[in-house]
Amino acid sequence: MSPFANLVSSPKATAPAPDPAAHASAAGHAPRPPGTFLGATLPVCGVEVLIVVVRPWVLADIHEANLFVVAFHERFRRTIVLVAQRPDGAACFYGPAEIVRVLQGLPFELIPWRRLLLRPAPPPGWRLPLPPPRPTAHSSARVPNAEVIALPPARHHTTVR
Repeated sequence: MSPFANLVSSPKATAPAPDPAAHASAAGHAPRPPGTFLGATLPVCGVEVLIVVVRPWVLADIHEANLFVVAFHERFRRTIVLVAQRPDGAACFYGPAEIVRVLQGLPFELIPWRRLLLRPAPPPGWRLPLPPPRPTAHSSARVPNAEVIALPPARHHTTVR
């Protein structure tokens, strides 16, 4: 069974997909700021899903679509569904089959579309290994029994001449 068997590329013919460029120009907004994308986050089937609007060429190549899914999943740690607008204006979804089926039934007006910030996650900080603290040399400090070496008792012999 293919690891991509649960992913579906499915058209939706009832409503046009959101077009980021048309959305910005129709609303009188400036073009999209760098480092942002049009998307939505919502719970679907008990799973937090990130819907990402992409260009049609992304969904035309399954390998490119999978790269986008992996990249967005690594950044946002959520289930990812890609959506693009076909030439006839219909939406085409790519993602887990059950979630795609639910999204196909939703009108686009109900999906909370917004511009989201795509900022790379900060790299993990460098942590230097710290040596364990040394035991103090106080006279009251006790040595654990496991570290005590058993020595034979001392023999004192006195020789008389």
